[in-house]
Amino acid sequence: MSAKRTERLLSLVMALMSSRRGFSKQELFDEIELYRSVASDQAREKLFDRDKAALREQGIPVETIPGDSLFDNESASQRYRINVVEYSLPELNFSASELAVLALAAQMWEKAALGSAAQRALRKVSVRSGETSDVELPLVQPKFSTSDPYFDELWQATSQRQRVLFDYGSARSEIAESRTVQPWGLGSRFGHWYLVGFDESRQAERYFRLSRITSTVRVLTGSYTVPSDFSIHRSLASLDTAFEQRTARLRVRRGTGHAIRLDGEVIERDGMMDTVLVSFTDPAGMAGRLAALGSKVEVIEPQDLREAVHELLTRALERAREQVPAFTVDQVPSRPPSSSKRSSDEHLGRLLDLVPYVLHRQGADVAGTARHFGVSTTQLVKDLDLLFVSGPRHYPDHLLDVSYEDNRIYIDNADKFSEPVRLAMDEAYALIVGLQSLKSLPGVHHTDAVESALATLADAAGGAGFADGVLGSTIAERGLETRLNELRGALETRKQVHLTYLVPGRDEITKRSVDPLTLFSRDNDWYMEAWCRSVDGLRNFRLDRIIDAVVTDLPSAEQVSRAVDHRSGAGQLFTPDENDVAVTLVIDRRAAWIVDRYQATHTADLPDGRIAAVIPVATTSWVPGFVASHGGDVTVAAPQILRDRVEEWILDSLGVSPL
Repeated sequence: MSAKRTERLLSLVMALMSSRRGFSKQELFDEIELYRSVASDQAREKLFDRDKAALREQGIPVETIPGDSLFDNESASQRYRINVVEYSLPELNFSASELAVLALAAQMWEKAALGSAAQRALRKVSVRSGETSDVELPLVQPKFSTSDPYFDELWQATSQRQRVLFDYGSARSEIAESRTVQPWGLGSRFGHWYLVGFDESRQAERYFRLSRITSTVRVLTGSYTVPSDFSIHRSLASLDTAFEQRTARLRVRRGTGHAIRLDGEVIERDGMMDTVLVSFTDPAGMAGRLAALGSKVEVIEPQDLREAVHELLTRALERAREQVPAFTVDQVPSRPPSSSKRSSDEHLGRLLDLVPYVLHRQGADVAGTARHFGVSTTQLVKDLDLLFVSGPRHYPDHLLDVSYEDNRIYIDNADKFSEPVRLAMDEAYALIVGLQSLKSLPGVHHTDAVESALATLADAAGGAGFADGVLGSTIAERGLETRLNELRGALETRKQVHLTYLVPGRDEITKRSVDPLTLFSRDNDWYMEAWCRSVDGLRNFRLDRIIDAVVTDLPSAEQVSRAVDHRSGAGQLFTPDENDVAVTLVIDRRAAWIVDRYQATHTADLPDGRIAAVIPVATTSWVPGFVASHGGDVTVAAPQILRDRVEEWILDSLGVSPL
């Protein structure tokens, strides 16, 4: 079905590009065989309307123009065409350094929701400028993540100015309320994505953390206008003062609770317990951190924080004692395959990008072209064959002439397709936001190239050039600039670093000597990938857990660098190992982001609406605290020994003896 849809859409584009006069619906139905094969006139009309909408979503300007006035019915009185000038991306020429930063901006989205859009945008803007496949990855690699729930739906609603309705559980209330919102922008702060918009029930601008949306997102009718002075970056910055700063008084067991101690001040020591003062602004986040420490910490005040921690532990215990519904996750991939519609849309985009790519590189190598588009040579040949056979059947002069003899590709009779399609909104946003984030990264190199590429791209994107007003992400929170620059220096000079590092899973402070390899970000947290001499292996070190870092004069070991140059999964938080333990978690829908963030290998939908996810872990020591911090949204289904240990751990944290 997907292949047929792609062929039909491609033939429709080629037909609409072939005539300035345009076509009536009936003429298009006669021209394109895949319309003629539809069973009824009504079904054919609906299919055509869906196809028009699909092309417009991809930035292809399908125009409706007046037809022959002698006919009264709509099908005859309206004609359709694609204006070649409006279709084509303005001529863009980027220097090698500009092309390099554009490639980095696209790579920042990686597997995120806009990853495909970013890669296609990069293909389009680089048609005249050269290859991007050989761009060397930098020592510092920021990445966006969009694993928070409903990002795709809310991004579409935001970009298309559509009102939305959803249930939302705020940090101040456990009861989810129905909210009708006019989306103004989406932004990332503190590792979470937020929707910013006009809350119709509150009649005011409000923030909504995506992970707290408890229902599906419904799109409503009705239009609205975003304030002209709205900026997602300015709104995100105001989150710093969204909550009042408060102080928690805690009793922490001696030699434990290092993560809390790093942020606080010990004011009293009494036997095996220390009194620690810690400032906080996010009550729900603070309660989760303290619940994860279990019996190691006791909240003295404020009373509402003490109650919140107790509530999390109590709900986690209730869920831990529940019987898990029967399910199986055998051979079920954690990421469902793309829908037929989405696959065919991406396929159509690749086909339309392939033509200008070859036209500017006549005689392009088959294998090299396949690598550029990220497909196999077999798939590329199928794409070329599809280009050859698609188009209007009564206009053979408008069909493409495609050949690939001797592993060289040639395309002729395609002047109207010599330039890529103009950037769609999501494509423009993806590259522009990536460049803006690179620009804001502390100590970024090639700032001139970033600035010039951003200016050129924003101009070519037209209205989408104002992406900073709608979509934004902070990839380096304040307080990390010094550490980032310090470790960047160690990377560039290839020096060993001595670390004092907190291992939260073991609640232990360790000393390490490491050879830094890369700096990368995931979910708004920054990591250093390094060869750890203490364990003689690759490890990731989260920057906010580095208590102290001393850059030495000792050179990094050359043999270590060479040994990891060809490693797979560089910059990944978790590398599978044969000794890993497979833990099956049962996760509420509002915590579904865990599936992606913790790289679940298999999932299954449970009858009660929750998700079962198999997650391989190197050690299970952190799991009880992780379960407790989510207050019942996550529980362990297997292995049974870990399930029992979680229940015992929570009972101990509550000070309750097991029954």
